Amino acid sequence: MSSPTGPSGNAGIVLVAVSWTFFAVSFVVVCLRFYADIFVIHLVRTDSYLTFLTFLLVIVSQVFTQISVHYGMGTHIDALTPNAIVLALKYCWVAQPFQLLALAVGKIAAVTYLATFRGPRNANIKLTLLWIVGLVQLFSCIVILGFIYSQCSPMPKLWNEEIPGTCNGRTRNVYMAYLDGSLSAFSNLFLSLYPTLIFWNLQMRTSKKVALCLLFGTGVVAAICAVFKTTKVSTLGKTTDITYDMTGLMVWTAVEQYTVLLAGSIPPLRPAINEISKKASNTTYYLSRATKTLRLDDEATLTSSTVPPGHTSAYTVGAKGRPNAFHAKRDSTENFLSDMGEGGIMMTTNIEVERNRVYAQRLNASRDLMAAREGVGGV
Repeated sequence: MSSPTGPSGNAGIVLVAVSWTFFAVSFVVVCLRFYADIFVIHLVRTDSYLTFLTFLLVIVSQVFTQISVHYGMGTHIDALTPNAIVLALKYCWVAQPFQLLALAVGKIAAVTYLATFRGPRNANIKLTLLWIVGLVQLFSCIVILGFIYSQCSPMPKLWNEEIPGTCNGRTRNVYMAYLDGSLSAFSNLFLSLYPTLIFWNLQMRTSKKVALCLLFGTGVVAAICAVFKTTKVSTLGKTTDITYDMTGLMVWTAVEQYTVLLAGSIPPLRPAINEISKKASNTTYYLSRATKTLRLDDEATLTSSTVPPGHTSAYTVGAKGRPNAFHAKRDSTENFLSDMGEGGIMMTTNIEVERNRVYAQRLNASRDLMAAREGVGGV
């Protein structure tokens, strides 16, 4: 059989177990993602809102999938009543647009996040290619939805064979599903490998480069899922046991949508992990005369001057740790990588500085003490 099986040949049990397991993991990861955005870095970006929309679409698709299994999806068709067959197929097809839109919006969220990364060379070309891949996937999603719901006339015949009408578009739909699946696999792979083009040129230890590439490369799993999903498309056009054989396609579609969501949510989790673990990436803070200097694992040095309340400082770090700083509003976009000089590399990071009254008093007191020791009249 082409579908996974559970006890008594009920593939619906496998579908429910797999999809709800991934849902639970995704729920935890997305919550941590928003904890990091809201309470750690205090900045909710566009990709954060798109991730939230993706998760809402995932929730709706999961609900309709569960309803479909409740009515018999995953069970052999000869063990179901005619009414159960109609309802199982109906809610299966109703879940389709939410699954496809979750895939498309999730990838646009990933593109929006990756667009904040700039390499030392050909940054505009890379950015354009990144958006082309994301928008092509979105366009493909819209097109395939049109083919899905136009394959039968009238549309309810898609899940109820007893309704008079025709389904002349089934073969055409299978071909389009192959094309969409191939594009989905390619876009997943591209989005997971794109950061490698940037991180591998940074002047840091190879182990850290590998760690960054692995962190951003979880989309490879989504690409593998898309390949397996595409291999199940053929069941749509030739099966006589649709409620059972279609379950394999539903399993891989569910796994792909969740892995796309996870791949876009895991990289921004680092601030939350650092906050929870209380390690803050082994960072050491110290004060110099009129500046605050932040040293990160001896890899680079970030130096900032006093920042007005409610503003953000962006720090540019070169290969030799030469810092530059400029101030911007809190809604400034996070630019992690961009050009520095001719052929150089720099990383620009937005660090939010919240200066409450107690912190300001302590800072001023420290500066006054240092100035007094050096015989300087003020800071």
